[in-house]
Amino acid sequence: MIVFYARSILKCVVLTGILVWIIYKIVSGRPVLSPSSARGSFKVWYEQHLRVVDMSLKVLIAPVAVFCFIYFVVPFSLDIPDIINDNFQQVSGTVLTKAYSSRDSERLIRIADDKSGEEISVSVFYDRADKGDYIEVKYLKHSKSGVVVKHVKKKG
Repeated sequence: MIVFYARSILKCVVLTGILVWIIYKIVSGRPVLSPSSARGSFKVWYEQHLRVVDMSLKVLIAPVAVFCFIYFVVPFSLDIPDIINDNFQQVSGTVLTKAYSSRDSERLIRIADDKSGEEISVSVFYDRADKGDYIEVKYLKHSKSGVVVKHVKKKG
């Protein structure tokens, strides 16, 4: 559970930091990339085109930063009271998504809930669950990220 908390908090801190940095650059009027960081012939070109390049970077980076903030940070912030009170949602049922190998072990799995019969998608740091396996997951209501509590491989 501690690794789960640490990854979630780290993701939120980094994304919030990026959003604050880009807002600071936009409000202060400073360029995203300082001309002093450029070297050689690129520095001459960059200084000549600084306004266009800077505005283009701000127009590209700002919406992405806002999207990431809304998609990751806001749901996690809404889950903070549940984390403090240890009030996790729990789902148990059959995995509906096929396992795949990935460099990162975080994956989105769909589970057919035994109790309600509905499909629930949860993001977990677990790569051993395959289609047809029985799984129990504790997850946060808003961010839909969780931890596998129990996993039973399907027979056959």
